[in-house]
Amino acid sequence: MTPLAQSDLPEPPPYSARNVLRVIGPGAILLAGGIGGGEWLVSPAIGAQHGLGLFWIATVAVSLQVVFNLEAIRYMLSTGEPIITGFMRLKPSSRFCGKLYAVLTAAQLIRRAAHGLFRRLGSSRTRS
Repeated sequence: MTPLAQSDLPEPPPYSARNVLRVIGPGAILLAGGIGGGEWLVSPAIGAQHGLGLFWIATVAVSLQVVFNLEAIRYMLSTGEPIITGFMRLKPSSRFCGKLYAVLTAAQLIRRAAHGLFRRLGSSRTRS
């Protein structure tokens, strides 16, 4: 990978209530929509199937997601590159990480396809 270039950050806008809302507003909207949406939507279904004792998992998942996203933002601001590129710079190598991500993605897709197939086979056997 090529070495990173360094440059100065732009000057922030002058401090005022309006500028604070202009700077924070879009980020707050994206944050509210991006963090924890799936966890809180899936939690009622899990609660209905397995009981309310599992709601703590959604809380832990959202909390860890917030921490990860904050650190990814800090990394991006300090280096100017996405967090995935930073992961690729770590050892063992970018090729290893790429192959690992590909295998994990394929395993997840195969598991989902098999689950759907078994659901259809199971439902067709009960109908006859």
